Amino acid sequence: MYAAILDFGFSVHRHISSGKLAQYRHAFKDIFGSEVGKFQGKIDLIVDLKRKVLEASDGAFQAKSFQHLENIQHNIKGIQEHFSDIKEFQKTSTEFFQAQRIWQDKLLESVEDLKASSRPKSPWEIAISDFNKIRDLLLPLRNVSGPLKEALDSKHEGTCQWVHEHAKYTQWLSPGKSGALCLTGQPGSGKSTLLASIFQKIDDDTDDEKVIVQYMSCDMTSAESGDKSPQSFARITSTLVYQLYERATLNENNPELLEACNKIFSNPKQDRAAQSGHASKKNPDLQDKTPKLITAGRRDVDLPDFVDALRQLSMHLKADVVIAVDAMDRMSSQDQTAFAESLSQLENEESQTCVRIIVASRTNPFASSDNVIDVGKYNYEDIGAKLQADLQGIKSLSKQEVTEAKEKIRSEAG
Repeated sequence: MYAAILDFGFSVHRHISSGKLAQYRHAFKDIFGSEVGKFQGKIDLIVDLKRKVLEASDGAFQAKSFQHLENIQHNIKGIQEHFSDIKEFQKTSTEFFQAQRIWQDKLLESVEDLKASSRPKSPWEIAISDFNKIRDLLLPLRNVSGPLKEALDSKHEGTCQWVHEHAKYTQWLSPGKSGALCLTGQPGSGKSTLLASIFQKIDDDTDDEKVIVQYMSCDMTSAESGDKSPQSFARITSTLVYQLYERATLNENNPELLEACNKIFSNPKQDRAAQSGHASKKNPDLQDKTPKLITAGRRDVDLPDFVDALRQLSMHLKADVVIAVDAMDRMSSQDQTAFAESLSQLENEESQTCVRIIVASRTNPFASSDNVIDVGKYNYEDIGAKLQADLQGIKSLSKQEVTEAKEKIRSEAG
């Protein structure tokens, strides 16, 4: 392009600096356009070369710019990779730190365990250790009071009051004496509701330190109780004993109480032999009728007699004990008889503390009816009030239909 420009300039210079004759000749050529065409061709050549130069310059600039952008993008990717490396390092550092903390915690725990094992155990720790071993032998059932809320929810306001005036109930609840009482009746007569109401009233009206009130239902499934045979005599009695025994663990400042309760479960064979020998001297017929033991489903475990364990625990806890057991009829006939025989030992017994047990059962498990209340005979009005309230909730029934339905249901229930 520079050569074309120089050529064009030289032609112009020569055209201007020529002589008169040459100038006339050029002027004559200019008139006919021949000279203009020559100069125009040179100008067009310059323009074309300029265009090519500019295009080449733009291409070079764009290529340079593209290369520069690629370098920038490469640098950005490098920065991103650097940040990723930093994040990964932070994550690794955090995991390492957490692992170190866990290791340190385990090390400290091991040190504490070592210190604890190397120092002498306190009397409370020794007593609790013995308690845990005995608890494993007793194998208490779980969720034994589950039906209590359901029974209380079914109670109609103003019902279950008659029992507090019943002679057998007031005699059973009289202070200073142990004893057993049974509530019987057909299904649907209100035994469970009445028993739950009695439990609640005694629990509300008594001092927890002077009277311990327990509730247990035999109407459990294996899934609820954690046992394949939740209604067996051994499991029911061992659970009732454990519920009372557990009260000795409430005061850490009184290890002597727990130690004394633990001793109840030590050497029960010797204690039972002494009791049996003493009884046989008074009455030879009792020589082979030693109290049934809590075995908790294991033949190799020998634990104290059910009632005797309750007596001793009650004395050590310095509190009367009231136990409510619902659905006793869920036990086998043999276990019901064994349970009733154990409860009969409480009759007319006088001691510093009392153990009172009240059960609900469809049938009378006792040999006599002296300590039995037939709920169906006294619960007639309560059943009517409950049915009346439930039937009135059905809006489609008239007042007459409610009355007729109530009497029909009550008569069929007995």
